[in-house]
Amino acid sequence: MQKNKLIVLQFVLIIGLTVLTGFTYQTGGKYFEISKNLEIFTTVFKEINTHYVDDLDPGSLMEKGIDAMLSSLDPYTVYYSESEIESYRFKQEGNFSGIGARIKLSGDFPVIVEVYDDGPADKAGLKAGDEILEVDGRSTQGKDAQEMDNVLQGFSGTEVNLRVKDFLTDETSGVSVVRDELSINNVPHFEMLEGNVAYANLSTFTQNAAANVRKAYRQMSSGEQDVKGYILDLRGNGGGLLHEAVELCNLFLPKNILIVTTKSKVIDWDQSYSTRREAMDMKTPLVILVDDHSASASEIVSGTIQDYDRGVIIGQRTYGKGLVQRHRDLGYNAKMKLTISEYYIPSGRCIQAVSYDENGQPIAVPESERNSFRTKNGRTVQDGGGVMPDVVLETSNARELIDALVEDLHIFHFVNQYLREKKISLEEPRYDFEDVEAFTQFIENRAFTSDHELKKQLRASKALAVESGDTIMVNELNNIIAERKARDLQLIESEKEAVVREIEKEVISRFFNQKGKIESGLRMDEEVLRAKEILLNKEQYNKILLAE
Repeated sequence: MQKNKLIVLQFVLIIGLTVLTGFTYQTGGKYFEISKNLEIFTTVFKEINTHYVDDLDPGSLMEKGIDAMLSSLDPYTVYYSESEIESYRFKQEGNFSGIGARIKLSGDFPVIVEVYDDGPADKAGLKAGDEILEVDGRSTQGKDAQEMDNVLQGFSGTEVNLRVKDFLTDETSGVSVVRDELSINNVPHFEMLEGNVAYANLSTFTQNAAANVRKAYRQMSSGEQDVKGYILDLRGNGGGLLHEAVELCNLFLPKNILIVTTKSKVIDWDQSYSTRREAMDMKTPLVILVDDHSASASEIVSGTIQDYDRGVIIGQRTYGKGLVQRHRDLGYNAKMKLTISEYYIPSGRCIQAVSYDENGQPIAVPESERNSFRTKNGRTVQDGGGVMPDVVLETSNARELIDALVEDLHIFHFVNQYLREKKISLEEPRYDFEDVEAFTQFIENRAFTSDHELKKQLRASKALAVESGDTIMVNELNNIIAERKARDLQLIESEKEAVVREIEKEVISRFFNQKGKIESGLRMDEEVLRAKEILLNKEQYNKILLAE
C-alpha cells in the first residue's frame, strides 16, 4: 500500500513538474512573477466582490479589468465576452443574424443610419432616420451602437418587436422584425467607368473578398470591349483576413511569388505566404486608391503591388498597421484577438507605426528615422508607418470638415429635416440638392466644430468652469467656441461644392441605400478621376513605375 502511494506521489510530482516547466517555457521563465501577480489579482477580485459597499456584477467587473489590461498593449488586442460573440463573428466573416441595419446613438435615442438592401429591416419598412424607442418593451434611451447590436442580433428566424418613431411623420408605431442570417457585401459597388476603366470598391477583407473582386472585374470585362485599366478602391478599408489579402494580390501577380512574411515571438508561428494560382490579369494597368484609414490587409495589398511595381498607388499615406492578430478561445464562449506578429512585405519593409497616441491613432514617424528599401524596378520605398502612395494627393480643406459633418450626423439630420419640410416621397427618387444656405442655417443652431479633439477639450474645460462657478472662464470658452464655429461656417461656404455633394449622397442613400450613395459619389470623385487619367495615359503610367 505504501509502495502504491509512493508511485502515485511520484506520478503527481512528474505531472506537476511537467506543467510547471511548460508554463515557465511559455511565459519566458517569468513563472514566479506571473503566479505572484495572479494570486494578488485573485485576492483583490475576491475582496472587492465580498466587501465593496455596493452590489457588483462579477462578469462586468472582470471584463473591465481585462479591457484595461489589454488597452495598455496595442489597439488591436481585444477581448470578446460571450455577449459580444455575434459582433465578433460579423467582423470576422461579414455574416451575422440580425435585422440588417446600422444604428448609432444620436441625442436621447439610437437612430437607424443605414438599412441593408433586402434585409429584415428593409422588408419591415424601416428607413434610415427612424428612431428606435423600444426593443421588446424595454426603453432604448441612451443605448449606443454596441448595446443595440447586443439586443438586436440573435438567432435567425426569431422575432424582435420595436417601437419606432418615423423620421418623416414623427408618428410612433410598433414594428415586428424577423431576424435573418445576413451577409454584408464586401464589394458594395463596381461599375465600368468612361474609357473602359473597371472600378471596384472593397470595403473590408471578410470571407471571399478576393473572389468577389475577381467576380466583379470578370463581369465588367465580359462585354465586347476590353478593359483598359483597373481601379481597386481600398479607401477606408480597415483590413481583415490575411489570406484574403494574399488572394487579392494573386489576381494581379503570378503564381509562387512571396506576398508577406510574418515574424512572431514564438518562432514556430513565423510564416511566409505566397500566391498559389495563376493571375487573373498581369498586364492591364492597375491603380489602387488608399487613404489614412486604409489599414492592415489593405496595406499588404497596396504595399505588395507597389513593391513588385505592378500598379500605381494613389491617395494619402496609409494608416500604418503592420501587426497580425490571432484569435484565441478562452473558454465559456469568450475569445481574444491577440497581436502575435509583425508582417513584412516583399521589399523587406514593415509598415507598422512605432507607437500610438491615447486615442489609438498612430504617431507619425519622422522621415529621418525611416529605413529605405527598393522595389523590383529599383524605386525607393520606406518603412516606419504606412504605405506612401506613388502619387500623393493632398486632402482638401473640406476633408476634415466633411468628416466631422458626417461622423457627428449633422448631414444625416439635415437630410431628415430637408425631406420632411419638402415633403419628398421616398417613392419618388430625388438626385439633386442646391440649397446650401438652408444647411448653413441648420448648422448655426447646432453645436458643431470640425475639430473633434478641440471640441472634446472645450467641452471638458467648460464643464469644469461651470462646476467651479468660474463665469469669466465660461464666457471666454463660449467666445472661443463661437469664433471656431464662425470659421467653420465660412469653411462650409468656401467648400460648398464638396458639402453639397455629400448632402446629395445622403439624400440618394435614402432611396438606394449604400450602393446608391457610393455610385453618386463617383461622379465627382477627384481621386477616381485622377486614377482614370493615369490609367488611360500609358506613358505617364509607365513613368511612375520606373526608377529615376
